[in-house]
Amino acid sequence: MSVAIERPRDAYTSEGTTPKGGLSMLFQSTLPQRFWNKVYSIESGCWMWCGAITGGGYGNFNIQPGQWSSAHRLTYQEFVGLIPISRLNERWTLDHLCRVRACVNPLHLEVVTNRENILRGVGFAARHAKTDSCVNGHEFTPENTAQRTRPEGGRLCRECRRWRNAHVTVKRRAGLLKPARSGKGGWQAR
Repeated sequence: MSVAIERPRDAYTSEGTTPKGGLSMLFQSTLPQRFWNKVYSIESGCWMWCGAITGGGYGNFNIQPGQWSSAHRLTYQEFVGLIPISRLNERWTLDHLCRVRACVNPLHLEVVTNRENILRGVGFAARHAKTDSCVNGHEFTPENTAQRTRPEGGRLCRECRRWRNAHVTVKRRAGLLKPARSGKGGWQAR
């Protein structure tokens, strides 16, 4: 699968700035021709998508009027095979191993769960999952770690929770807290 793809030069006018055809190109060209006219390779091995790009930086291909598909998903399905169907708690997605969202090279893509894809990244969830202690320095051990039951999930330091609960109890007994009016429980400062 080490195919080098060069973007055809005739996809542009002689000035090299305006695509030929406009909407008529959508109906007159074959799908593969239209697709590969928007791809070129670079030295890193990435096949860069030069067509429409989503707000998240992924290639977007207009299959027919009103029907769009992710460009990297199309190349993966063409060269490798189908992406597994997502089930209840397990959503499958493609991870860009090269970290270039506009890359459509199937060798740079791997099918992983959505959770694994997020944890491989560099966002907040990935950074937080890699920490081994809470903000107060308590280690995340099985004995000291509770899982949040809220939909967003996450870890909770039991030592910090004990400290927080003890301070709330002291303030409540001193009369510095009053019951919350929201009816959801908890205490508010007076």
